[in-house]
Amino acid sequence: MTLSECLKNISDLSDLDRRIIVKEVCNLSDTDLIIHKNRQLTDSECAKILSYADERRNGTPLAYILGHWGFRYSIFLTPPGVLVPRPDTEVLVESVLECSFSKQSLTVLDLCAGTGCIGISTALELCDKYPDMTVDLHLSDISPVAFDCFCENAKTLIHSSRIKVFTHIGDLFEPFENTKIRFDLILTNPPYIPSCVIPTLDKAVQSEPVLALDGGRDGLDIITRQIKAFPSHLEKDGIVFMETGYDQGARVSALFESAGFGNTEVIRDYGGNDRVVKASYK
Repeated sequence: MTLSECLKNISDLSDLDRRIIVKEVCNLSDTDLIIHKNRQLTDSECAKILSYADERRNGTPLAYILGHWGFRYSIFLTPPGVLVPRPDTEVLVESVLECSFSKQSLTVLDLCAGTGCIGISTALELCDKYPDMTVDLHLSDISPVAFDCFCENAKTLIHSSRIKVFTHIGDLFEPFENTKIRFDLILTNPPYIPSCVIPTLDKAVQSEPVLALDGGRDGLDIITRQIKAFPSHLEKDGIVFMETGYDQGARVSALFESAGFGNTEVIRDYGGNDRVVKASYK
């Protein structure tokens, strides 16, 4: 079977899905897909492509099928049981990088870390932007699957002696309750989808862990718990960057202001929707 014939055999999938699957299995580039369309595939390649296509038809996220997914400038292990990194979440990392930091050493927490893509990407890019900066990066999640995942991703992706990684498992700030650790930056993508919306989501999204999606009746249960706890775990002038739902910016900003935060800002994603709330603690 040729590459062109194989693509036709899975034409019921989206063009993007087909291209990603074939590129992964055959180790091809976008250019290869065009100039080598008559390339003969091996029986093994054909079988794997068809198997991946069947999984995709059944609603399995591509990231779970491949076992990894891209975010910013890195590839993250993405096993079933962790939230799949999304392009809109990159807005959070970009927002951090737009800030100016006078400190040469930052203590950063990625809370509800999942794959660790937010914290790891932020630490790497901060150290690129500030050649003299050191970062103590803490990654924490309640999920054992997420814990194993971000431990492996940190080990694979972080090689700089200027980044020290600390990993934790527990419910929100539980791992830090008996410590004196305070954070300059807290980055978080908490569950924020209202419970009633979960059953209406795309089948692939419903394959992701409910623990990482379901934010309770109004989507703000975990967000509210986080905001109440933030002041006890932030340094003076510490900053929180929190991903939110597309229409939650105003409500989340109000929760931050009620908790004593100032300079709240709603940052929109590439589609013009609420995506990140930035809040400073004085």
